[in-house]
Amino acid sequence: MLFRRKEQNEGQPIAPAQTKRVLVIGSTGHPRVRCVRWDERDFPNVADHDAVVVNSVPLVQIVNSLPADHANEHWKRVWKNQEEVRIGLLKVLGAGRPVYVIDAAEASSSPERQWRTLGSGGMSNRQWMPVYVRCESEEGETLVVSDEAYRNYLALVSRWNHLYYIEQLDPRQWEWIQRPMFGRDIGCAIAVEHQPLAMNGYDRLVALKLWLAFHRVLRDRYGERVVTREPERKSGELVLLPEPTDVSDRDAVNVLLESFFGIPRESMPPEWTDEVRLPGEEALIKEDEKHAASVHELSEKRERIAKGISDLREYKRLLYETGPALEAICKRVLSELGASVREAEVAQEDFVIEWNGLKAVVEVKGHTRTVKVDDLRQLGHYRDEYRIKNGKEIKGILLGNAWRLEHPGRRTGRQEFTRDAIEYATSRGITLVTTTALYDAFCQFLDKQVDGPAVLRRLFDGSGVIKLV
Repeated sequence: MLFRRKEQNEGQPIAPAQTKRVLVIGSTGHPRVRCVRWDERDFPNVADHDAVVVNSVPLVQIVNSLPADHANEHWKRVWKNQEEVRIGLLKVLGAGRPVYVIDAAEASSSPERQWRTLGSGGMSNRQWMPVYVRCESEEGETLVVSDEAYRNYLALVSRWNHLYYIEQLDPRQWEWIQRPMFGRDIGCAIAVEHQPLAMNGYDRLVALKLWLAFHRVLRDRYGERVVTREPERKSGELVLLPEPTDVSDRDAVNVLLESFFGIPRESMPPEWTDEVRLPGEEALIKEDEKHAASVHELSEKRERIAKGISDLREYKRLLYETGPALEAICKRVLSELGASVREAEVAQEDFVIEWNGLKAVVEVKGHTRTVKVDDLRQLGHYRDEYRIKNGKEIKGILLGNAWRLEHPGRRTGRQEFTRDAIEYATSRGITLVTTTALYDAFCQFLDKQVDGPAVLRRLFDGSGVIKLV
């Protein structure tokens, strides 16, 4: 292997003063960390760790050995564990924590086949990846190391078999990433940023670290959506490293643990040590297996409860959100009340709802102060364009989240719509509703104190500021 140094000094990476809670996925027997196999029966909560090291080398053999039977318990367990790893790693990255990956990538030159099945039964060895990263098959030996912190690990690689290519995410994937990462869609545009760790002889990526930059999506004075230049937040780093060739993958994990967490390397116990029993060991193993099923059942129950709580809390976004995120939760609430939500038909209006043969264009606004008449004029312009295009009128509804950063209880008595906004809406038959009022009505709907059609009827029949319940 050829190393070309970019700097003269070759310093050792400085290990943290305190060992963090580190999870190693894919291999066991590593000191001072929690270890879990890919086909573990009771998979730990990945997000409950300060850092994660993923060894994907053993997963290739597991996937290729699985039977072509989706009902097979081993098949289902590996599939489920990969999905838990994917969701867990997104949460780890969302919390700003690092993920280190020894990537036994089954590369393909065809982007649509990056997730192709490797074993029988329709399973891939890369389903666990939290972020799509394209890689292509190519072999070589030259490594130009650009980050000294990774030199110890990359010295274990005398030959690599794939290269990485950074591509931006499809906007349709943004929500798919943000929901598990933050518990909700925060309405941001996502940019993939990266830093090379090692490149081949002609500047292609052999190893890298990447992170996600989340940019707020706003609207300009003309209603056009714009993305902020600076990100609102950044994720933790996802480090992708080639498979080692000069040592075992388990020893390579130990190198990472020593380099980045200050955990001294120890000899890995041979696999045959599992077959050698100490007095009392067999009894403890049987007792552990006996309780494993009940622990797993309780864990699944807690996950269901936690998901239910998270889903309910999504509706609180009506009280404080703005922009696309506020628009998204308004769509969801109106849909659950019984309306059909359609995409925009003309100009830049937020969306259209249909119910009981009626149709309305809905504009959503979130402000730190009062909703102004300019917001209404924009909605009036949309209605005019609709009339010109379709030859008929359409109802206008504005959902305004005024004083959105104030506690709802402290908004009472504040002016939520300016006087000229109310006059404009009343004269043109536009319904004005605060998202706080929509939240209160939806709470009563969930509590079965009011039905959805009654709320929707008030929206369609109203003019000016109205109450929904």
